Amino acid sequence: MKKLLTATLSAAALVTLLAGCSTAEQNDAAKSPAPTTIVETEEQLRAADTTGAYDKLNNCVDGMLTVIDAAKAKDALAKGCETVRIVESGATMTLGPVEHLSVEGADNTITASTIGEIAVDGEENSVSYTGEDPEHLDDWVVKGTEITKK
Repeated sequence: MKKLLTATLSAAALVTLLAGCSTAEQNDAAKSPAPTTIVETEEQLRAADTTGAYDKLNNCVDGMLTVIDAAKAKDALAKGCETVRIVESGATMTLGPVEHLSVEGADNTITASTIGEIAVDGEENSVSYTGEDPEHLDDWVVKGTEITKK
């Protein structure tokens, strides 16, 4: 009788232990993040944006303009913005007054009325401006980029 009781208790403990492992695995699976979606088109990007950040692209919002499509940003570029970040490549654009200009794209031709400071990480860009020389002109320019005063 004692052996039967010991065997029954051991079996019950084993079932409980296994059930606990299974529950822990299920809980871990529930905590894992959802798979990442790869966005390839503008429509997919807009649909995937749950924060409203997409609508801020190519528009000057709260003093910040991020350009991913120069044609769509044409009006915003012409008006100028406090901070302009150009991610677009291979485009020609005209900017109004800009306090902070960052050019990350390559092969762009950019004409600005005035630039307060400039950083160019992209290669083979041509930037021209009027007014005072921008700050950091020599410190933040990649080879192959021309920056000239009009």
